[in-house]
Amino acid sequence: MTIEEIGLWFQQNLLALIQVVLVIIQAYLAYRINEGRLKIEKYVGISEKAGLAVKPKTQDHENEIIVLSNTGIAPIDEIEAKLDITISHKNSPDIPLHLEWERKTVLNRKEDAVIPLYEKLDQVLEENKLIRTRTVEFPTGERDIITGEYILAIDTVKDLYKSFSATVDIEVESKIYDSTKTIKKRFRFDYNWKPEVGRTPPDNFEYVEDFTIQITELMGKWKT
Repeated sequence: MTIEEIGLWFQQNLLALIQVVLVIIQAYLAYRINEGRLKIEKYVGISEKAGLAVKPKTQDHENEIIVLSNTGIAPIDEIEAKLDITISHKNSPDIPLHLEWERKTVLNRKEDAVIPLYEKLDQVLEENKLIRTRTVEFPTGERDIITGEYILAIDTVKDLYKSFSATVDIEVESKIYDSTKTIKKRFRFDYNWKPEVGRTPPDNFEYVEDFTIQITELMGKWKT
C-alpha cells in the first residue's frame, strides 16, 4: 500500500480506531479500580483479623518485660520493636537508651512473645549506680543425705541505690501476610523503695528486693 492509501484507510477507519482505544482505556481503568478495591477489601479483612496487645510487666526479682499478645484470629508472621528509653534521676542528666528487638517466627493466636527488657536495662542501671545485683545463698529446707547439712541454693537479688524513673517509647511493627501494622505506646517505670525499708533492718531484705516498680501507661498530654 502506498502512503496515500494508508492515509485514506486511517481516515475511513478513524472512528473504529477511536472506539477500540476507548474500550482499551475503559478496560484498563476497570482493572485498576477492581485491583484497588480488592486491595482495600483484603486490607480491611486482615485488619479485622489482626490484633496485638502491648503490655509491660515485671517478673521475679523485679525483672522488666514487655509482653506482646496476639489477640486476633490470624497468625502474625513477623514482629519488630524499637524502644527508646529515657532514664531520669533527680539532679542528674537523663540517660538515653535505644534498643531493637525482633521475632522472625510466627506468633499464633492467643500466644505471647516476651521482650526481656531487663536483660539490656540492668546493665545500664548498674553502670550508672542506680541498682546493684548481688548473689545470695539461702537454705532450701532439704538436707544432704550423706552429711545431714542443709542444702543451699544460689540466687540473685537487686538493691536500689536511688529512686528513678524510666520512660519507654515503643514502636511495634507486625506483619500479617503482606500487610503491616504499627503500634506506638509509652510507659513509665517508677522505681522506689518499699515503704518498710526506712524502718526495717536491711537483713530483712537479704533474699528479696528492697524496692518496687510501678508501671504507668502514658496516654497523652495537654498541648501547650
